Amino acid sequence: MLKRNPVKLLLLALAAIPFAVKVMYLERAWVSSPIDRIHLGLYGTLSLIFVFIAVVAKLYWRFLTVKPLAQSRSLKLMVLPCILYVIGIVWSMNAVQLISSVLILWTAAWALYGRVSGIMLAPAAVCAVLAVPGSLYWLGNAYAAFAATPNAAYAPEFTVDSQVGMLGREEPANSLLFRTSKARQFRYENISNSVMVLSVEIGNDVHEVHPATHCLRSQGWRIVSEHIATIPDVRDEKFSVTEAEVDSVSGKLLVWIWYSNNERSTGSFLHFRRLFSSSSRWHTYQISTAIGPDGKDAAKRRLASFLRNK
Repeated sequence: MLKRNPVKLLLLALAAIPFAVKVMYLERAWVSSPIDRIHLGLYGTLSLIFVFIAVVAKLYWRFLTVKPLAQSRSLKLMVLPCILYVIGIVWSMNAVQLISSVLILWTAAWALYGRVSGIMLAPAAVCAVLAVPGSLYWLGNAYAAFAATPNAAYAPEFTVDSQVGMLGREEPANSLLFRTSKARQFRYENISNSVMVLSVEIGNDVHEVHPATHCLRSQGWRIVSEHIATIPDVRDEKFSVTEAEVDSVSGKLLVWIWYSNNERSTGSFLHFRRLFSSSSRWHTYQISTAIGPDGKDAAKRRLASFLRNK
């Protein structure tokens, strides 16, 4: 059936264009991010297996396309992922573009080859969405993009001498992750405390900045918990961060992450992506300290005291 109707294959190929233009991005994610490579390999393979099963079933049983293309409900449904794709372009969000392009291709296959084919391809579409770099983070934390509200700007400048009572030193940051952004990494210590700081001045390519917990997973850390937290005793004004507890064989860390320009700040990565504009200078900050025998609350007080001292 598929081979007897080249027009349908042509229309399906046209529906695949939005996905095809993102292939180079997927290649970069495969090379640069171990966790994205795992998701692409696992869910991408499963998606291809489901597509193969659906195509073989279609060729063998010759499922009929009941409705004309113009009357297909799935063709009307395709309008929604098309709108989402445009939003992804406007907001410069690769994950949104990829997810919507998968949905465009799936609804097109449904419209062209019938409801049975569409249902059989649904598992492939789900796996393809899960293979998209960052999609699991987006799906699990999308609420933050809508629930978070911006705070007053908080974009401190860190230097080796910026923390009173602590000895600071600058450590080499991973410059391979930041081609246009400027990353600086510091460690501050005194007799009883140690705090690490990663400060990134975001350059021309916002896609160099990923959710901090996503990067921590790539580095071998396990995310024990992650949520948006309001820190009451750091500033007179409201201040929110993404608070993450992570652990590995080397121990446990408490990490605070936030994003700021000269006008406002937010603790939500997704909210930051909504707010981001290249017309203003944005920074992302990641500060962390060990969770020792005195527990997580003591680590919170240590980070709060560190920022009050800034």
